[in-house]
Amino acid sequence: MGKIRTAKVKRVAREIMERYGDRVSTSFEGNKLLVMQVLTGQVSRKFANKVAGYLTRLAKLTQKRAAQEQVQVEQG
Repeated sequence: MGKIRTAKVKRVAREIMERYGDRVSTSFEGNKLLVMQVLTGQVSRKFANKVAGYLTRLAKLTQKRAAQEQVQVEQG
């Protein structure tokens, strides 16, 4: 079974991805610092870690999709 994330975690992570997409990376530690800067004093550390983890997952998925699209363009 996979990890289940709440709608709030997903919503906040997607908003950060839209606004700060150029600063989001595949590194959890880097994303954790970004989340703490963006959500200063508004949330608990546990929530911020969940958002940072989901951001890392989104960044990896985005990177994987871009690589697949590039391969398809080269082949076709």
